[in-house]
Amino acid sequence: MSFTMEDSLESGWVAVRPNAFEEKEKHKFVFIVAWNEVEGKFAITCHDRTVQRRSFGRDPLAELSLDDGDKAKLSESTRGDKVSRSSSKAASDATPKSPVRTQTAGPDAEVLEEDKLSPSLDSLDLQELNNLSREDCSWAGLFSFQDFRAIHQQLCSVNSALEPFLPVFPEEPAGMWTVLFGPAEVPETEMDQLCHSLQVYLGHALDTCGWKILSQVLFTEKDDPDEYYESLSELRQSGYEEALSRASRHLQELLEKHRSTDSMVELLELYEEEDQAYGGVLEASTQLHQYLLQPFRDMRELAMLRRQQIKISLENDYLGPRRVEALKREDSDWQKKAQEAVVNIQEFTVKYFEITARAQKGVYERMKVDQRKFGKSSWTAAVERMERLRFSVAKETLQLQRARELSLEQRKHTLRKEMQSLCSREDAMALLDHMETQYYELQLQLYDIQAEILQCEELLLTAQLDSIRRQMTGIYKIMGYYLSFANVLQRNSNNSLDLAFLS
Repeated sequence: MSFTMEDSLESGWVAVRPNAFEEKEKHKFVFIVAWNEVEGKFAITCHDRTVQRRSFGRDPLAELSLDDGDKAKLSESTRGDKVSRSSSKAASDATPKSPVRTQTAGPDAEVLEEDKLSPSLDSLDLQELNNLSREDCSWAGLFSFQDFRAIHQQLCSVNSALEPFLPVFPEEPAGMWTVLFGPAEVPETEMDQLCHSLQVYLGHALDTCGWKILSQVLFTEKDDPDEYYESLSELRQSGYEEALSRASRHLQELLEKHRSTDSMVELLELYEEEDQAYGGVLEASTQLHQYLLQPFRDMRELAMLRRQQIKISLENDYLGPRRVEALKREDSDWQKKAQEAVVNIQEFTVKYFEITARAQKGVYERMKVDQRKFGKSSWTAAVERMERLRFSVAKETLQLQRARELSLEQRKHTLRKEMQSLCSREDAMALLDHMETQYYELQLQLYDIQAEILQCEELLLTAQLDSIRRQMTGIYKIMGYYLSFANVLQRNSNNSLDLAFLS
């Protein structure tokens, strides 16, 4: 990723997450629409059935085992909760009570009839209901015809496929006619049909635009801006990670081309491209590594600077015992922060060498496979590169093992400090035994790492020795050629001298 616009990003621009409106979990929502005659608006209530079931401890499998008597009781309790056409009932829909049915008839009403709450709802106390309301499982609002048209325009700007689903609203008188005669009366059956159509429309809007957008438009949900905006540091880190991923994919694509390469000339050209691709992987991983390490380096430097200041204050200032004790505690806290920073630096260093060693080893293993495809004479042109790769693999693996060794040593040191700082309490001995077990396990891992380090050093020296032997063999061949040529010249010169002497 190119960061040529860093200054622009830091001066007013924001980075929006690519999956800002993606829903982490699919919830089941139910919309209830009724007409409020007092306000002259639609009363819309939405229930999150998924959250309600979790809050009430509802088990869908248990509902299947209810007997007919319980189901009859549930049906009776649900029939008593029908939505009225008064303002008091529309206002009560805003509270998270049991689901209600509108006076409309249709498939959505049947869905609401099937979705009944558990019989344990009547036994819930007020505190549990308050906890449920804090779960944000129900929303309500009043909307006029004009409000619905504006909402429809916003939703259509997100997805135009929703445009034909908005029902046709009755004509609204405007100007002086509204003041003189009031709004036009709508028949009850027509209003019921309109409520049902709006209920179907909201279901389509939920499927088309998703809950996040629909809730923002309808109920102005207050979400955390961090859910939509990506911080500049996260954007840069994702850019470095994407660059590393692209470089790794490019290197892998080049390695896959070896299967279809039969000419040594083409293979040598491919090796040059691979070296450049590996350089790209190395550069991208180094940039990511340096970026990830920078905060911990800053923390380590800050901790060391603060500890030096505390040390100077304790040595030179005349402080009271409380102030001295406070400074010592602060020094201990900064020491812990510095140790944590060092541990994180070592962990990231291990990950860095894992990436580079894995890439280098993949290139070397691919070249070993290529060696079996060509004869000894034609492979002579690639011997030097293979020796160089062998040396690089041994070197990268050695650096990886040494980084792991440093990480284990640091973990051992931290564990030893914790063991020394154990207080005389009841569980101190049990905790000490557990820490000793961890310490011995770390020591065993350290021995394994040290053995692998010795093997890597042996491989490194062996690679150097083989390279020197090959160079010496080549020099011997050249020397043999020149010696034989010199012998021929010497023999010719001796023959010419003998002929001159005889003449």
